[in-house]
Amino acid sequence: SIMVGLLIIGVAVSLPQWWLLHKRVHHAYWWILANGFGWMLIGVLSNFTSEPFPVLLAVSLIPTIATAIAWWLVLDWLPKHQLTNSIPV
Repeated sequence: SIMVGLLIIGVAVSLPQWWLLHKRVHHAYWWILANGFGWMLIGVLSNFTSEPFPVLLAVSLIPTIATAIAWWLVLDWLPKHQLTNSIPV
């Protein structure tokens, strides 16, 4: 089934992301589950829409890119700027 295939893709994509996140985030294993579930939802959505599958994949990249930017801000950019812009007490 397409949903199982997308679940496998989601887990495969999230494993390297988890490997980077688990050093900085306490419950990073949820990332694997959430990502796999999100990819599986694309399969569910494809059953209820007339859009071709490549369009659904392209649309699914929007949240992926937004999530990547948010993780970059939270894990890398913001901590660096908070340290350099903080006032010593």
